[in-house]
Amino acid sequence: MVDINPWIGLVEAHALIFGAVFLVAGFVLGLLNRAAAYIVLAVSLFTAGSVILGQLGKQESLTSTVIAVVLAVVSATALYRVARYLLLALEFVVFFVAWFLLLYSGYGFAFTQDYVLVALWLVAGFACLFLARRASALLFRTNPAWKPAAAPVARK
Repeated sequence: MVDINPWIGLVEAHALIFGAVFLVAGFVLGLLNRAAAYIVLAVSLFTAGSVILGQLGKQESLTSTVIAVVLAVVSATALYRVARYLLLALEFVVFFVAWFLLLYSGYGFAFTQDYVLVALWLVAGFACLFLARRASALLFRTNPAWKPAAAPVARK
């Protein structure tokens, strides 16, 4: 059995450092959220496509192949959505843990008894989550690779 007391002592002794690391990790996770979800979508479409190609190689009926294609697209889209929501939940938890450790390093566990500090903990966690999501949206919106192509202009 693993004794976790040394780990707890390490985290308590260096709560400020761990809090800062979690805060940076939350922002990185927020910036990579959309990219990670697209990677999950690509991998799921690739694996579903390989299964479909295997069915076509077995010369199954056209109906079962069409059903497999539709189910693959639906499952890949669902997996994409689930990955985005799970990453959002993970980002949410990382920010709240980060701010808990930062407040713990300054005030100890007694900060949970002060309503102002608990409100600061909640507001700071939500503010960082909002800022990370906003930065991700701005990053992907300003990146030229993500911009939609300009519509052709009709000549008169």
